[in-house]
Amino acid sequence: MKKVCGLFFCALFAFLLLFRPIATAAPGDVTDPFVTKSWTDDYVETSFAAIEAKIAEMQKSVASLQIRPTIILYLNSTKAYVNGLEQSIDVAPSLKQDCTFVPLRFIGEKMGAKVDWDEKNQQVLYSLAGKKVVLTIGSSSMTVDGVQQQLIAAPFLAQERTMVPLRAVAEAFGFQVDWLEAEKKIEIK
Repeated sequence: MKKVCGLFFCALFAFLLLFRPIATAAPGDVTDPFVTKSWTDDYVETSFAAIEAKIAEMQKSVASLQIRPTIILYLNSTKAYVNGLEQSIDVAPSLKQDCTFVPLRFIGEKMGAKVDWDEKNQQVLYSLAGKKVVLTIGSSSMTVDGVQQQLIAAPFLAQERTMVPLRAVAEAFGFQVDWLEAEKKIEIK
């Protein structure tokens, strides 16, 4: 009996020694084995909020440093040059009411903008570096970041393509547009 009791107490002592509870910690402490999901979510949110703010700030800086392409177009020609490389346009730039018009998707994408077409409202939507431009077929005004501006002439449809006023769109995004009369050449940079 003494042997059994001694063995029992030795086994109990060994059990308590080996399987004792982990040192108690304050709730939510990193050593707490019962850290809750909400505590973890709060910790992650507070830890990464400053990092996310810095990333957003850096993205704006990078967007402002964006290298802009040089686009060369010729009036009534389906040839275009983007950074010196020849490309073709399905509808040639044309003059209407002393304003050069170009296909919306070609000029938008070559400038680096995201281009969308709203069929229902007949609207062109451009976005580039946080700036948004909206033009409507037949309307002689456009919206730049929510501010309405007058156009020399309204966007129109030609050969199943939406034609937009080049200078208005390019300058809305900070591009410079030069017209070389002798060559009927348009430079966008």
